[in-house]
Amino acid sequence: LDYGGAETMIMNIYRKINNEKIKFDFVVHGSKIGLYESEVLSLGGNIYRVPKYRIYNYFGYIKSWKKTLSFAKTSILHSHVRSTASIYFKIAKKKGLKTIIHSHNTSFSSGFKGIVERILQRKIVDYSDYFLSCSLNAGKWLFGDLNKIKDRFEVVNNAIDLNKFRFDDS
Repeated sequence: LDYGGAETMIMNIYRKINNEKIKFDFVVHGSKIGLYESEVLSLGGNIYRVPKYRIYNYFGYIKSWKKTLSFAKTSILHSHVRSTASIYFKIAKKKGLKTIIHSHNTSFSSGFKGIVERILQRKIVDYSDYFLSCSLNAGKWLFGDLNKIKDRFEVVNNAIDLNKFRFDDS
């Protein structure tokens, strides 16, 4: 619920679903109040907070996710945060949740951050039940050989309200 593209895509979907039948809860990394938080709450969603992941807070990060998943009423954990998903997906699997990882990227960050991301996401395929990406290249980049997961993989185009971009003479 920050200010990035994945959050905008999720909100475009969240606004259109029947929230009497499907509830979205959100886990936010950090304490900063995001752009969509009041809207999520008005639509019936809950917001949970975990600390931003830093190498030095690895055990605290795990503890926070365990606590969050112990009282969150959910059966599916859908993540767009690929770098640390293998940490909290492992916890989710132990709790019997279905997990969905969603790839939007085709490259790593540079420098030390990129090295940490590579290490953390090595096990992402092992802890994910379903795999989504916004393009075939984004799927190949994060998940590797798509033939190994073909029954559980799908390209889902980003949710964009095309009416906002229609030509208008004025």
